[in-house]
Amino acid sequence: MCAPFPTSNLITTHNAICNISRYGGGLYCCHDKSVLLDADQKQPEPTDTWRMKYRFYYEDYTNQANTFRVWWSTEAYNNEYDIPKSTADCLNPATDPEDCVHTIRSEFKGVDMLSGGSGCMVSGDGAACGNVTRIRNEYGGLFRLTYAAFHCHAPACMTGELWNRDTGELVCRNTALYGNGTEPLDEKGYVVGIPPCVWGSAEEGLAPPPILHLDTNLTTIKRGNSTNGHWGVMSLWQMRAAYLEHKPN
Repeated sequence: MCAPFPTSNLITTHNAICNISRYGGGLYCCHDKSVLLDADQKQPEPTDTWRMKYRFYYEDYTNQANTFRVWWSTEAYNNEYDIPKSTADCLNPATDPEDCVHTIRSEFKGVDMLSGGSGCMVSGDGAACGNVTRIRNEYGGLFRLTYAAFHCHAPACMTGELWNRDTGELVCRNTALYGNGTEPLDEKGYVVGIPPCVWGSAEEGLAPPPILHLDTNLTTIKRGNSTNGHWGVMSLWQMRAAYLEHKPN
């Protein structure tokens, strides 16, 4: 079910994710343990074996900030949506590029990133989330962002923006970087990466962390290339925040 406007504009733009009769494909077709076979087929035994190797880096604790997860999805409660194919001739150089860009947006409050319908992340561990009661009682409802990364899908993803509607300030913009060469991972058209926003101290060469309130009005905007249609597209803000260093007077 799509969230009501303006929490999401998917329902007002009649996105296919809001109507199961128009749903073409995506995450909801691929839940764990779902198997699609013909009536006379027997499910084969699993044969694949795989291993993963992890390497963990750490530093000794010397009074670093203890961050917690904050999260919001531009598609609000769905965690995926469709980019419909543009009706314009996007391969024609004379076509206005804006006619080949699909945009969705969501309006929400700071508290929703900590305790929205999905908690502070999808299927997340509540112990990793911030304590809203503590933020409200000890810090006057204020908290600070430390990191913001926009999760979206290549190659159609273009930009993700997070705006403070109360101040008109752009909190963070993540933009897809495309390769320009022929070397591996730098091929023309290949999405090299989507650099996140990171805040910290001047000594680290970083901008100061944005201070938000639980009642701050926020907007997230996702833009994607609609030259071709896409199913199961995502536009998620995966972020970290911390309590204020000093309690407000």
